[in-house]
Amino acid sequence: MKLMGPIFCIFMNSYKYGSNDSSSMYGFLLGIHYDCIFFAQGVNDQFYNQEIMKYRGELAATVLTPLSIGAWILLYSLTSPMNSNTGFLFYYPLYSKFEYQALYTTGTWQWVYMIVWVFKEHSNQKFNEAFYDLMVGSSMWAYITHYVFIVLSANYIVRTMNLTYIPALLSNILFSEIMILITYAMINKIKSLMPKKEKSENKKVTELKINKFNPEAQ
Repeated sequence: MKLMGPIFCIFMNSYKYGSNDSSSMYGFLLGIHYDCIFFAQGVNDQFYNQEIMKYRGELAATVLTPLSIGAWILLYSLTSPMNSNTGFLFYYPLYSKFEYQALYTTGTWQWVYMIVWVFKEHSNQKFNEAFYDLMVGSSMWAYITHYVFIVLSANYIVRTMNLTYIPALLSNILFSEIMILITYAMINKIKSLMPKKEKSENKKVTELKINKFNPEAQ
């Protein structure tokens, strides 16, 4: 079941002709199709989530754990085609040759599965309430706005100051993170000033809906 996403991405690669035309909507729409495959695999995984977590926990207690680290590094090297036959930077996958595309999308799934497994095993709890609300609450806002702040940093800081690669990289990361947190805090402040509905009203509405579909509860 875990191979469905990688296999369908490889099939999708056969429809990507690797154009360098950054003005075309083709690469943008194709990227949405890849996102849908990732989303569909996540929905599919929820049907057997408890079973797979139990199986992962059993494997983590065996010798496969240290061996899997070496295997992961090997697969990472195999799924990194590097700088050859590249297409437009912001069109996924980055390569124009089918074989490189297949390796690249497979490497993406390798990263996704590793991150999901590690965070479910070790980070699936609230270590700190304030930190949890900040990181979880701002994650979607960061996903939506991060590119705007990267562009602002690149145009008004990096290019203006003629920064080299490492200072430019740090500038983009720090500026984007700071602006994301500041704007997110502003949104929360505005939200806190808005009038809130009483909980009792919401509870009454919920009870009415329950009674409507469950006559025995009346």
